[in-house]
Amino acid sequence: MPLFSLSLSQLQCSPVSPSQTLLSADDARKLLHKILGWSIVEDEAGGLKIRCMCKVRDFGYGVELINRIHKVAEASVHFPSLHLESHTQVRADYLSRPLAHLL
Repeated sequence: MPLFSLSLSQLQCSPVSPSQTLLSADDARKLLHKILGWSIVEDEAGGLKIRCMCKVRDFGYGVELINRIHKVAEASVHFPSLHLESHTQVRADYLSRPLAHLL
């Protein structure tokens, strides 16, 4: 069953163990459909990251969404790159060292 992307704030993640087999890029893409609203994109350096584009009602809601993501990210020590793309669109990009190896 797919997870709604904002429900991720209720989940905990743990570091990848060195003995754990990492996912291939193909396997990561197959699993991505379980998290609605996220995609895998290539960054400027040719690396891979996950991205979520969120449509919001107006500028104020965009700022509020960024602030809410900030609180969850800081509490979990994960720091996505957050962008107010326009007055009705927020972009969140996430890349971590373990994620880079997963993709």
